[in-house]
Amino acid sequence: MRRSLRLSEKAAGAGFDWAVPEEVFEKVREEITEWEEAARRNDPAQAERELGDLLFSLVNVARKLDLDPEAALQSANEEFCRRFARMERSFHARGERPEELSPEQWEELWQRAKIGTQED
Repeated sequence: MRRSLRLSEKAAGAGFDWAVPEEVFEKVREEITEWEEAARRNDPAQAERELGDLLFSLVNVARKLDLDPEAALQSANEEFCRRFARMERSFHARGERPEELSPEQWEELWQRAKIGTQED
C-alpha cells in the first residue's frame, strides 16, 4: 500500500490526477464491476489484475481525502480480530464448535460482535 501511495503521489505531483474525490470513487465502482466480472468468468489471472486495480484506486481515494490507507487497514485488521475473538468466546461459551455453525449463526455472531466492540 505504501508503494501505491507513493506512486499515486508522484503521478499527482506531475499533474496526472483526478480533480475531485468523487471521480476516484467512480473509478473504484468501475474497478469493482470489472473485478466481479472477471470472477464470474472464473478468470483468476484477470480477477487478480482487477483486484490490483481496485486496491490502487482505493489508495487513490484515500490520498485525495488525506487519509492513511495503511493505518486504515491496520485499524480494520485490529477491529476484525477483536470482533472474531468475541465471536469465538460466544460460541465456545455455548459449547458449540465453529464447523457446526450455519451461515446464519455466523452472521448473528458477527452482528452481536459488532455491537459488542462498539461498546468496548
